[in-house]
This record gives sequence, structure tokens and C-alpha cells, in this order.
Amino acid sequence: MQTSSLLTLLVAAAMAVDLQAAQPRHPHAEMLASNSAAAKGQTHGASGSGTQKTRQNERERYVSASTLNVRSAGSSGGKVLRKLKQGERVQAYETRNGWVRISPDNATPEWVVGSSLR
Repeated sequence: MQTSSLLTLLVAAAMAVDLQAAQPRHPHAEMLASNSAAAKGQTHGASGSGTQKTRQNERERYVSASTLNVRSAGSSGGKVLRKLKQGERVQAYETRNGWVRISPDNATPEWVVGSSLR
């Protein structure tokens, strides 16, 4: 390959990299990426606890199972407090290890299994 062709190729590649770096970036790109991960149930952090506070726009959920046990703890060992019927609307306040807390912070804890919500 001739020196001038190689030089032209290198300049073209450098310009392409500069153009990518110069592209305008959405001012909230990192927040949008974080929200996208949260919507998929992914959490970040070194602890790996699986705990995630639910964002405001993700709170309203509906029961998809025919009946759903509401429990006192986010596990199958929690006491059954009541049952919900299919189609009932709930507010999701927190997700932890596949369980969703449907009670506000200052109320008696109520948890349901997240796979039975849509």
C-alpha cells in the first residue's frame, strides 16, 4: 500500500472517531440507562442484595394470578395476611429477591411474589 493511501486511511479513521466523540449526548443519558435497567429488575451496587426501590412511574401493578397471597414478609415463610384476586391493582414500593412490597414505608409490611404481577 502506498504511503499516501495509508495516510488517507488513517486520517479518515481519526475523523470518524472524532465525529463519534462530537455527537451530542442526551443530558440524562446515564439516568435513562439506569431507569431502563431498573425496569428490567436489574440492580447495581457491590452488595448484590437484590433490593431495589421502585421508581414512581413503575408503582402501579396488577395481579395476574387467579389468587395471590399477601404475606407479612418477602418470603414463602411469611404469614398470609389476605388474598388478592386477579386484576386487582396494587402499588409496588420495593422489590427484593423476587418479592414486591405493596405497603408504604410507615404501614404494616405486605409482600407478594413479583412473578404474579404485571
